[in-house]
Amino acid sequence: MRPALLNPVFKSLANLPGIGEIRAQKLAKRIGKSPLAICFNLPHGVENREFHEHLVDVSTTGLQTFAAQIIRHKHQGKRYEIRCKDVTGTISLIYFNGQKGYLEKLLPPGETRLISGKVDWYKGKKQMVHPHHVGPVTDKPQWSGCRPLYPMAKLIGEKVYLALVQRVLNLVPALPEWISAEKRSRHNWPSFREALLRAHAPKSAAELLPTSLSRQRLAYDEVLAYQLAMGLLRAQQQNLQGIAFSRGKKLEVALSASVPFTLTAGQKKIIEDIRLNMAQPTRMMSLLMGDVGSGKTIVSIYAMLGVLEGHYQVAFLAPTEILAQQQYETLSGYLSPLGIEVTHMQGKMRAQAKRTALENISSGKAQVIVGTHALFQEDVSFYRLGFVIIDEQHRFGVEQRLSLIKKGNNPDVLLLSATPIPRTLLLTMYGEMTVHRLKEKPKNRLPISTHTLPIERLDEVEAAVKRMLEKGGKVYWVCPMVQENEESDLMAVTTRFEHCEKIFGSDKVFLLHGQMPAEEKEKTMKAFKEHPPAVLVATTVVEVGVDIPQAQVMVVEHAERFGLAQLHQLRGRVGRNDLPCSCILLYKGPLSETQTARLHILKETQDGFKIAEEDLRLRGGGEILGTRQSGLPQFLLADAYDNFDLLNEANEEAQDILNKDPYLTSPRGEALQILLHLFGHEEGMLKP
Repeated sequence: MRPALLNPVFKSLANLPGIGEIRAQKLAKRIGKSPLAICFNLPHGVENREFHEHLVDVSTTGLQTFAAQIIRHKHQGKRYEIRCKDVTGTISLIYFNGQKGYLEKLLPPGETRLISGKVDWYKGKKQMVHPHHVGPVTDKPQWSGCRPLYPMAKLIGEKVYLALVQRVLNLVPALPEWISAEKRSRHNWPSFREALLRAHAPKSAAELLPTSLSRQRLAYDEVLAYQLAMGLLRAQQQNLQGIAFSRGKKLEVALSASVPFTLTAGQKKIIEDIRLNMAQPTRMMSLLMGDVGSGKTIVSIYAMLGVLEGHYQVAFLAPTEILAQQQYETLSGYLSPLGIEVTHMQGKMRAQAKRTALENISSGKAQVIVGTHALFQEDVSFYRLGFVIIDEQHRFGVEQRLSLIKKGNNPDVLLLSATPIPRTLLLTMYGEMTVHRLKEKPKNRLPISTHTLPIERLDEVEAAVKRMLEKGGKVYWVCPMVQENEESDLMAVTTRFEHCEKIFGSDKVFLLHGQMPAEEKEKTMKAFKEHPPAVLVATTVVEVGVDIPQAQVMVVEHAERFGLAQLHQLRGRVGRNDLPCSCILLYKGPLSETQTARLHILKETQDGFKIAEEDLRLRGGGEILGTRQSGLPQFLLADAYDNFDLLNEANEEAQDILNKDPYLTSPRGEALQILLHLFGHEEGMLKP
């Protein structure tokens, strides 16, 4: 139960003065629903506005703020000039296409106003074009000195957002301290509340750095909360009674006779390890990491045989409809000949099809159920759920995973990830799980030839694609955006699709992106798969799980804008056969040092684990720990560390705390429970 002193920071933003339901909804979509979400959305920049008592001192460098009296308005064509003065000089405010009535009300002659913006010279006189702010002189505190800049302020307007931040910070109570006095003294850290206040009131750009004491303290709190939650969860798992599954020998013999390839040594070992875990009476929680094309799906199929032979059900969760459809087809292909009923559950299904699927799941007729987020729905009731497999597990939140797992009686859980996780983070992030690393690839796979080319050589790429189509091959062409945007010069998939139709022929080119209806996406994938020569122009919806063995070429446009892990995933859509395959990374220069290094690494290696380590080295902990990196927890504050001293220190402290106080019942433990609530980990708390 949440402590009462935290209630103010967990209430709805809509209840705060000046926000209302519409603004609250906008913020909820991007930040969160509570005042606490605003607290943790720290400024990303500072704006220094120099205040001048006299106009004679106003400079043309940086942003300036001053008070001046309005003399007169002058309207000439599109140019609207407002002359201002004080005892030391004059300045003109210039508006183009300004509305006379509005400006006369905003800047009435004879009145004094606070004015802020960028000053320049025009014909030997100072002027300010379109001031950033005009208001009463009492606005000086908000429009002089250092002002924090927030990326989300534009959602509801900067003035409103800045006022909201101050209102929200006033709601944060003084909290009992969970960090020891010795540690706080050693790091010179402020209290949690003081750290929040300082982080939202930077006096310089240096205070935005992760090394600033306020941000360091908040980041440590976030990591400590996560590590405590993982430790508590680990203790729960160790004590949780599970289901002991047998090997499933009959189904194994039948499956092995139908699999058209030989399992690798790595696959065989991991299958055996997983079986041993599933044979235990305690619930299994395992993570299977495998590079693209390493065969995670076949390992998971072998793992479910004992479950099926024991008359339990298997839920196979996929993050996208495309991947769910593909996994349904793959599992059906292997299991249906063995007499296993495989059912596909989608979010958008016709009423009769959905009723049938729900009845088959609840009656037990459906033995393996493949689906997306539809499996979380309340009306999905399993007959006897014994095993949950979550593909691309990083795409799902903890609550989503738990909502599916709770539909069974402590089922075994296997998480699949094609995003390799650096060794540095494995123990820290997934300490509560058994981790399996599948590094081998099938022996018949040839290396993928990777090329980096500037966009100016587009005609050469088009010629290479033409040659591939003439041979009856298939090509992926990936673009970063769905539609053109005035704010971006990136190539849109719809524009490239139209261009490719003209060059390669409309009968050979197909379009795929996330905004298309599910049925249309499914139809497109089927057409691309069955059409002999074909080009699929797509966004990154093809990044994971899409398995078209005939595809031989992957073209990625604006490759410099993608992360290493994502580029490696996209490259993995080809090379799934015994034919020579290639990946062409088109970039638009000039490239930064990091962008150059990324593309070089992809050319040098196809080892996903090595790429993950290089990604960590290039980007530091920032993007690895932050929301920009899939595959890992989404930290809000601990998002900019290029070493892991802080993270490791928090991990060690969490272990030490739980060794001494496993149920957090001591006075310090009660303070730590508040910490867990603050960072959304109350679900994982143990009760004595």
